[in-house]
Amino acid sequence: MFDRRTAIKGMGVSLTLPWLETFAAKNNAKNPAIKTAFVFMPNGFIMPSWDVSGEERNYKLSETLQPLKAFKNDFNVYQNLKQHRAQANGDGGGDHARNSGTFLTSVQVKKTKGKDIKAGISIDQLAAKQIGGRTELPSLELGCEKGQLAGNCDSGYSCAYSSNISWATEKMPMVKEINPRLAFTRLFGDPKQHLNKQEKARLAMEDSSILDLVSTESKSLMKQVSAFDKQKMTEYLDSVRSIEKRLQKVSKESVDIDVPEMPSSIPREYKEHLRLMYEMMVLAFQANKTHIATMMLGNAGSNRRYEFLGQNEGHHALSHHGNDKHKVDMIKKIDLFHVQQFSYFMRRLKETKDGHGSLLDNSMILFGSAISDGNRHSHSDLPILMAGNAGGKLKTGRLIKSKKNTPLSNLFLGMLDTLDVKASNFGDSNGRFI
Repeated sequence: MFDRRTAIKGMGVSLTLPWLETFAAKNNAKNPAIKTAFVFMPNGFIMPSWDVSGEERNYKLSETLQPLKAFKNDFNVYQNLKQHRAQANGDGGGDHARNSGTFLTSVQVKKTKGKDIKAGISIDQLAAKQIGGRTELPSLELGCEKGQLAGNCDSGYSCAYSSNISWATEKMPMVKEINPRLAFTRLFGDPKQHLNKQEKARLAMEDSSILDLVSTESKSLMKQVSAFDKQKMTEYLDSVRSIEKRLQKVSKESVDIDVPEMPSSIPREYKEHLRLMYEMMVLAFQANKTHIATMMLGNAGSNRRYEFLGQNEGHHALSHHGNDKHKVDMIKKIDLFHVQQFSYFMRRLKETKDGHGSLLDNSMILFGSAISDGNRHSHSDLPILMAGNAGGKLKTGRLIKSKKNTPLSNLFLGMLDTLDVKASNFGDSNGRFI
């Protein structure tokens, strides 16, 4: 018997399937579930190039948001939001650690570099506690920069704050996965773990695939589903194999004897690494492995060098530009690059079927930061946008201007309402909207 969470199995491997109309009717599943993700950008933006102008339905995209032009009707831009608890509030320096620590928790994190860390449950984990049991993985935490849970990373704040945005409890962060191969294995398992000696010898001559292990049952399933579902199944299995090939290619090309601690499956090129992690989220949502995810483009205060953009100074160092035109221009290039990659993510979501719509149609993807101007460490007028219309529950293509200094947590409560997650308040909320 197959149901909405059907998995095809073989040789100890289980491959969860996307939403299929053939079995949805049997289980009264009228619509696919809403997928929710939070994408964190470190160090803020050059806000004059981010800010859009105009009115709700008639606004003009800014310079930095131009890469999203093709998707203008698929997302909302929010203005006048503030993360009050990311401010010092008597705690002195450490704005970057507070940026990430409070981004999804909306609480004042405890200033400590010791083991006595204290934040609060994050919005993604609050949702995961109530609805995460519907999927194999309650949530998925990803990133592109290695972090740590101990040590002083920002003016007396523990590295646990700088390295994580997702918190299961006030003392336990959900550590992110930065290795795309390990993320893939977490989602689908490692094919080679389930093979006997004869099978390993056979596959030693070729690139092994998770699909090889479920081929018999997948062929049987194809005979049972509608023509619509056959097409969707084919596209899904092709997506899984495509990512496998990219990971295998990275594994072969990325061995670097000068950096032996670098996992061979993490691409040398940041752009490829970033896109692979975005693909992990697409696959996780497509396969119904999870409906909740977070992604850190970099740790808080990241000093990554974007040499491929023509600059050799670290991101964090550049963010303290002091209005130097050259440094401002370099940060604008970094900002534009990340919006371009988010556009890639949106495109992949939009071209991936989910029910009778797309993954983008059935998603809420929040992109932004709890720092706006990195030069001044401002935590008001935050750069926030949200893609997807949550299965028709949200009206997109809008500029939403809130009252000045509206808590970001009010938007979080609106997202929880959309997910049918019960919460009377969250962090420093004083209302709710979406």
